[in-house]
Amino acid sequence: MQFPPLTAPISIGPIDAGQPPPGLGQVPIPPLLCAPVPQEYEDLLREAIGIAVSALENPDCASLFGNLPPRVNPADLLIDLYLGIAGDITFFYSSDPNTAAQTTQVGHRVGTSSSGQPIYQAVGTPGVPHIGINSNPESAFIGGYPTGIGLLPSDAQNRAVTLIHELGHAANVLYGPFGGAVSELDTPTTNPMFAYINRLNSARIRRRCF
Repeated sequence: MQFPPLTAPISIGPIDAGQPPPGLGQVPIPPLLCAPVPQEYEDLLREAIGIAVSALENPDCASLFGNLPPRVNPADLLIDLYLGIAGDITFFYSSDPNTAAQTTQVGHRVGTSSSGQPIYQAVGTPGVPHIGINSNPESAFIGGYPTGIGLLPSDAQNRAVTLIHELGHAANVLYGPFGGAVSELDTPTTNPMFAYINRLNSARIRRRCF
């Protein structure tokens, strides 16, 4: 059975009202349900994970996550997300190349349309973070970050900054507001100045982690 590649728009079915479908519970949707992306995209993500984990082993960087529960450290949390233990990190497609990544509490499953065709359906998973990497070839994570706006000189390091930023949102989902390195105020639904606050959050990460 072939599904649309994640490098092209996917037909998304109805969004669940907040309760996962019977049998799924509040658990991450298995990443295996996602169509494959080019291996080079997976390699970029794997490289960024390694850089981010190394950065988070620096106490100054890890201190951005000072409100995590005892015995929870951000480096291990990122690995758990990557492995699908505490949520997941997968690819999604957005036509907006300015969106490098996002963190939501909505996963996806394969459903069946009224005509019998397989479709992807959005499924609410309250309390479970899903970090999505935009597979649009023109997005910064895949195509490269712009220069001259205070970013790091290495695309690999900037991808790691993006992951640590999204890890902050994931920590907020798991452990409550301000549990992570970034403020939830950088999302469009909570603050009209989200873009400015979003950049401040990433600037703090660059300054403390790299």
